Amino acid sequence: MKGKFLETLSSETVFSGKKIRVVKEALKTVGGEVIHETVKHPGAVAILAMTGDGKLLMERQYRHSVGRYLLEVPAGTLEAGEDPITCARRELLEETGYEVVGIKKLGAVYTAPGYSDEILHLFAATVRRAAKQALDEDEEIKVELVEPSRALNLLERDGVSDAKSVILIQMLMARPTLLGRRMGRASAP
Repeated sequence: MKGKFLETLSSETVFSGKKIRVVKEALKTVGGEVIHETVKHPGAVAILAMTGDGKLLMERQYRHSVGRYLLEVPAGTLEAGEDPITCARRELLEETGYEVVGIKKLGAVYTAPGYSDEILHLFAATVRRAAKQALDEDEEIKVELVEPSRALNLLERDGVSDAKSVILIQMLMARPTLLGRRMGRASAP
């Protein structure tokens, strides 16, 4: 089902960068023709990760697009042909130095379907310290271990403000045993 869009009349890539492409399309609709621009993205992962002592693994990093540092859950972009779970494991180890002990997929969301085809795969994981960070040259990431109850407070005070982190922390609020333990407690699962 295509809704009002009956046919793509033309399509051209107007920008191609390191991670994204922008495609401009002329679409035939029941009312005439419209131009639509789409950001083509390879997809990404976001991981709500908990350490063995019950803390959430988060990252503080500068985001030039918004001109500030954000506290976020670990995340990253899929490489060509990469499986999302493989990407989640790789990104956690590279960005934080923590490796996955256990992981489960929680679902997937479109990040901004009005202008992008990006799909964000959401995961919950338990992790342990394994190595040093192996950051890309354009990354500056400070790892922070946060009590789950503090993460919720940060969310309420707008301290965690990117969509992926808000979604995953809200999922943890709705399902306190999502990571195998009750929020704020370091008891065994």
